[in-house]
Amino acid sequence: MIVDTNVHLGHWPFRFLPWNTTTELRSRLAHAKVNVAWASLLEGVWHRDLREVNRRLVRACEHPPGAPDVRFLPLGTVNPLLPGWRDLLKACVTAHHMRGLRLYPAYHGYTLAEPVAEELLAAAAEAKMFVQIVVKLEDERTQHPLCQVPTVDLRPLPALIGRIPELKLQVLNAAGTLPDDLLVPLARSQRVWFDFAMVEGVLGLATFAERVGVEQLLFGSHFPLFYSESALGKLKEADLTESQVAAILGGHGWGAELRGPDAG
Repeated sequence: MIVDTNVHLGHWPFRFLPWNTTTELRSRLAHAKVNVAWASLLEGVWHRDLREVNRRLVRACEHPPGAPDVRFLPLGTVNPLLPGWRDLLKACVTAHHMRGLRLYPAYHGYTLAEPVAEELLAAAAEAKMFVQIVVKLEDERTQHPLCQVPTVDLRPLPALIGRIPELKLQVLNAAGTLPDDLLVPLARSQRVWFDFAMVEGVLGLATFAERVGVEQLLFGSHFPLFYSESALGKLKEADLTESQVAAILGGHGWGAELRGPDAG
């Protein structure tokens, strides 16, 4: 069982991706032996009509007859700076039966230190939704000169976790060089998980796993902006046991349904 927690559908405005249709994406993920993919639409990064983005996401995640056996779990997008975001969050739960959100603070123009961030995270926790925070989508050096987006500052996150006890979230695309005074409290809370798509360097993942603990690692490839095989290769080189690798790939037993770790 492989659960990929970091997949996007849709189109990237700055370059052509090798796999742009859901059919192509599903086929490529099946080739990488992925069984379940947590997915959002890239259009959710840029569009203001997120209600329509989330509707289209749900349709894109439907499994047509005869398609490869890769199941997409949709994660809705909400921007707390747009009017009606609470209604949008409610629609994710009641209309679309989503189990999680994927947030893009830097692209949507807010920081985790602002009150709107805490309001959104608290509302998601109250709705029992798992939350993903996207730290970045591409290296700053490759960004379009007219679209320079900063990396999300995670320093407010430990305090937010402390003030919202029901919140469970995953940090996507963080570098493996996060300082210990930030990384360790998040990992020790046992309510924050990490992927490792952007953890680089010789033994980078092995070191990162020692710092956060294998239990707080989830497999995420950042496909299709990155190749799935890149993240899989990092696991092979990380000197982890077979059982540890299987746990990470399988979402620790709860990722396949995104029911949350307490659901078993």
